[in-house]
Amino acid sequence: MDPFNRAKTSQPKHLSDSDSFSDLENILAEEEMKAKEPAKNAEASKNEHKHQKYEQRAGTAPEKKGKTLLKGRSSLESAPEDGDYPVKEIRRSIISEDDRGSIIFMSADVTQDKIKVNADPLKDLEERIAKLDQEIKDEVEEDRKRLIKYNQDEIERKKLEFATSLELKKKMYEEQLKELENSKRYYEKLEMLADSINFNSNLINSVSLKLQDKKEDHEREKSHRLVELENTIKQREENIISQERDVESIKQSLQEEIKFFEKSEEEKRKMFDEEQAQIKKEREHLFEFYKMLMEQEKSKKQEIEVERIKLKALSEGFSKQQGKLSIELTSKLEDLKTREDILEKNHEETLKTIEKERKLLSEKKLKLEENRSQISSIESEYQRKLSSVEQREREIQEEINKVFKQKQMLEIEQSEFENEVYRIHQLSLELHNQSEVIASAKIELEREKQELAKIQMEVENLQSQAKNDFSASKELNREIQLQMKTYERMRCSLVQEMHSTTISQSFLDISNIQPIDVYFEPKRASRIEPKRSFNSSSYIKDLAAYDEERINTHEYINSQQSSLAASRKEFEGFRTELSFNEK
Repeated sequence: MDPFNRAKTSQPKHLSDSDSFSDLENILAEEEMKAKEPAKNAEASKNEHKHQKYEQRAGTAPEKKGKTLLKGRSSLESAPEDGDYPVKEIRRSIISEDDRGSIIFMSADVTQDKIKVNADPLKDLEERIAKLDQEIKDEVEEDRKRLIKYNQDEIERKKLEFATSLELKKKMYEEQLKELENSKRYYEKLEMLADSINFNSNLINSVSLKLQDKKEDHEREKSHRLVELENTIKQREENIISQERDVESIKQSLQEEIKFFEKSEEEKRKMFDEEQAQIKKEREHLFEFYKMLMEQEKSKKQEIEVERIKLKALSEGFSKQQGKLSIELTSKLEDLKTREDILEKNHEETLKTIEKERKLLSEKKLKLEENRSQISSIESEYQRKLSSVEQREREIQEEINKVFKQKQMLEIEQSEFENEVYRIHQLSLELHNQSEVIASAKIELEREKQELAKIQMEVENLQSQAKNDFSASKELNREIQLQMKTYERMRCSLVQEMHSTTISQSFLDISNIQPIDVYFEPKRASRIEPKRSFNSSSYIKDLAAYDEERINTHEYINSQQSSLAASRKEFEGFRTELSFNEK
């Protein structure tokens, strides 16, 4: 491996400019030292060759030494003629990284006149140094470009991070604004919802009253129609009975002539009696069925009472289902009206058919009176008419069954309608209760707001009182300072006038006086003026009174401060409770 390449590979990639140039200088110095070693070895080898040549000419050179120096040459070669002695060509080759600068000698047949000298190793070294400089410069340039690119990437990344952080903060503040707006809208919606609940509760109450009135009217109409249907059925029965009587009269008139007809007529009577018994039984069965329906209604009412509790959970979906229920109720009412109209039409048609049959029977009676002589024809017509009457009775019975079924369907629909009306009424009551609760909550909030305003006014008043007390204390401080100055003046004058013993006694009395607080002193009744004569005992009494007043003012101010702190704590706690309730 080439030492220059090795130095290049051992060069670190990320070096600053000063470090790279200092390392480069060190490497160049080492390479110059290594390059000088083969030059010295070459000179020494040249001297040895010259010495060998002289020895060979003199005939004193040993044969073994020549053989050891000629490694690449065979021993069979003959010596050159005419005095041309071989000279060894020295070539430098780097074997490994550890043996840098080691040299081997290779044999060559070079004459003394034609000695080929190797190129100057310094030029080769300079070329390699230039290449190394160029490569190092390229690497430094690449490192510089990489650093510039890295710095640009870092700047862009930091810009992006700063932009993202700004966007996040912007989004956070926007979300906070949105939350505040949503909370404001929520409170506005709550107020609107309370008003709408009051309005809807009143509307539902009015609708429930109207539905109750409609229900009562519908029940009256239904009972009236049922009474009319019962009357029509009774009239039909009476008509049938009258027809039977007419038939019996006809039979009695024809008994003398037609025995067979009497027998058949008796059999038909028996059949008719059996049918009447069956009708009575069916009526009794219907009465029992009616009782059973009443019991079922009672049980359903109990189930309805159980479902009332479930309806409380369904109060939230009432607003959605209210429109659907009103539409379904109107559709059901229209269906009931259409069914009632159909029943009335069928009833009128049956009445018309009965009247037609009456007319036919009257005509047949006349024909029977006219054609008594024609017994055979009368019998045939009578049998035909009996068959038609039986068919008509069957049809009437079928119609009665249909009417009964329709009546049952109407009763079922009526019960469903009553259940739905009851549900609507219950939901309206619940909405009304909710509106009352919301109204009471509003009243409580307003009352709490008023109490808060009162507390705030009291706090402001206390603050103003504290400020006034502080200003009064400052004024007291000024007055006391003036009084102390006057006291000192009077004391100096007293020292000059009074005897030494009295002076010492007065000073002893004054030394026992407690220190005066500068900031909180009571206001004196009258300002002390400087006097020539001074009474120490009276002045000490005045100072004791002032001390008591000062202590009282201290206690008053401390009590006021404690009451202010307690009121502030209560106000803050009340504010936190209000904010929590609003959240």
